[in-house]
Amino acid sequence: MIKRRKKQILLLLAVLWLCVIFGHSLMPASISGKESGGIFAWLHQFFPWLSHKLLRKLAHFAAFAVLGGLLCGLFWCYERFHLFKPMGTALCAAFVDETIQLFVTGRSGQISDMWIDLSGAVSMIVLVWLLLKRKRKIS
Repeated sequence: MIKRRKKQILLLLAVLWLCVIFGHSLMPASISGKESGGIFAWLHQFFPWLSHKLLRKLAHFAAFAVLGGLLCGLFWCYERFHLFKPMGTALCAAFVDETIQLFVTGRSGQISDMWIDLSGAVSMIVLVWLLLKRKRKIS
């Protein structure tokens, strides 16, 4: 029962996070630029070396790292866990995310962003997998 509840919660969180990611992709460039510009202005006070472009790339990495962690936790709840399940799902999400941007005013889908998305997801998937594996070994 507890495992079933974990699956439901992790699935809900993963779907909600995908909605956040895709929601940002649906924003026209003018709105997205203002949003990231405000965050950039605040962060630039503490990190003067930070460029706006680097911030946007880090946002891609971080958003998909969160998704990767949620997907790893979700697929871990199933009997036959394999790293390729959350990684494949993250790859599909990155592909859809960049495809969405092809149809939004002022935006463009970038293969390089897809790689950044995937690297964020894979980094967190491997980290969460190692932690869960260690936890299982200790238990």
